[in-house]
Amino acid sequence: MYEYETSKTKLRLSTFLKEIGSNNNQFVVKMGYAATFLNSKSGISEDKLTEISIAYPELNMNWLLTGDGDMFKPTVQGATLNNVSGNVTANTAGHVGGNVDMRTYNAEKIIRKSGDVELYGDAQPIIEKLEIENKALTQRIADLEKIIDMKDKLISMLEEKIKS
Repeated sequence: MYEYETSKTKLRLSTFLKEIGSNNNQFVVKMGYAATFLNSKSGISEDKLTEISIAYPELNMNWLLTGDGDMFKPTVQGATLNNVSGNVTANTAGHVGGNVDMRTYNAEKIIRKSGDVELYGDAQPIIEKLEIENKALTQRIADLEKIIDMKDKLISMLEEKIKS
């Protein structure tokens, strides 16, 4: 007998969402997909993969499709970035990205294959900036989750009203 099985690509996508501090509901709302999108056994169309890669540029699409490699794209080509403008990703309490000019801080970053970033030199201002951004984004996510909960309650109330 055939047993229902969710697409492996969709399971990896759910794993990625959990890793970045998101969830399936937030994902489908953000992308405008059906609520059942991640639970269906069908694969993901080329168009949807393109949309996902644009919405989540840090996601390694090779990993998503095959399971090979790291979940996150390396931030730069090569392992070390010294005195160059670049995109900094912090792997603390979720993944937060921000454009930071490394020359301003006389800092060096080393990006590990895992996606973790080590900052050297006068990196403290960078870390503080990312922590502030992370806190603001975390609060925004919490606010949006409250709005989603209120929307769901309102829909339930309206459905009950229609039934009676």
